[in-house]
Amino acid sequence: KRYRVSGKTLEQCDKCFCWGDVHAQMIREVDPSVDSKLHITGNPRMDLLRPSFRDLVESEAAGLRDQYGRFILLNGNFGSYNHAMGIDYTWKSIESKGWASTPKDKDFHHRRVELQGRFFKAFHSVLPKIATEERKVVVRPHPSESLVPWEELSEAHPGKIIVAREGNVIPWLQASEAVLHNGCTTAVEAFFLDRPVIAFRPEKNLELETELPNHISIQVSTEEDLLALLEKVTEEDSKSREERIEYARKFLVAGDGPFSSERMIDALPEVENHSAGELNSFRYLKDRVYFALRNLAGKLVHRQSSAYLGLKCRKLELSQTREVLQAYSSRVKLREPKVYSIGNVLLCFD
Repeated sequence: KRYRVSGKTLEQCDKCFCWGDVHAQMIREVDPSVDSKLHITGNPRMDLLRPSFRDLVESEAAGLRDQYGRFILLNGNFGSYNHAMGIDYTWKSIESKGWASTPKDKDFHHRRVELQGRFFKAFHSVLPKIATEERKVVVRPHPSESLVPWEELSEAHPGKIIVAREGNVIPWLQASEAVLHNGCTTAVEAFFLDRPVIAFRPEKNLELETELPNHISIQVSTEEDLLALLEKVTEEDSKSREERIEYARKFLVAGDGPFSSERMIDALPEVENHSAGELNSFRYLKDRVYFALRNLAGKLVHRQSSAYLGLKCRKLELSQTREVLQAYSSRVKLREPKVYSIGNVLLCFD
């Protein structure tokens, strides 16, 4: 919360949607006066992981199984240590955000990045030992990570370790035999997709690690224990899953009952509607031109940051958006909204 929750931002917002009770309490501790703004709704992304929607991505998941066979999915979470723009970019980013303004803060982030580096090396050591011709390892690096070290590892173990970062992560999770990670929030999605989730923790440091993803996972600390677990991971997962579900509910609501998105809509005030025609009027066109020029100027001035964002945040195509909306709208029996492009990767839903 020291680096992720801003009191200034909370002052500006009218509503603040929280994943669950723990999230809401964290925000109250930063600024108790915002309590009336808080609404515990869950995360809409988790709506898509419910059993009623899983068949919508099953054909894609089946295609991945056909292509790769049995595989363990490693979700990378090493963007600070293995950043696509280099470690110097990591330090500059931390400083530019004001996260290293005191000796205590600077020490915290140095220790955090160093720990992440040791985890990164530990995974590089263990992956060749768990990858086989019959059960491959697919590495899906974090969008902020450099692919180079992972591709070098893959080249050293052809046909056993595969690096793949394309597409939506949900079919990959659904197709996997188990998900391996350390402190990666994608593990939370895998857990709610009922996949066995394993946290490999060669070291334990509660101050520097991410609590929720590790705690809802089966945890192992040695290579030997990981190898043994993978031989009976489904059985071991079932033994403690109910206990871990109860723990997760403190952090994340809306696993059943009303969707998180519905809870958000219920909490919203009445808003003024604008048609696509209005948004394409001269009044709004001026605003769009202004922001497009400002965006271009930002890219020219901050070339390195712009290049990184291009790697991390891919453009969402209008046709792809319409296809996804059609599939999910039909499932929940809602009118399919019309979607228009209003420029500069902005979409309008009518």
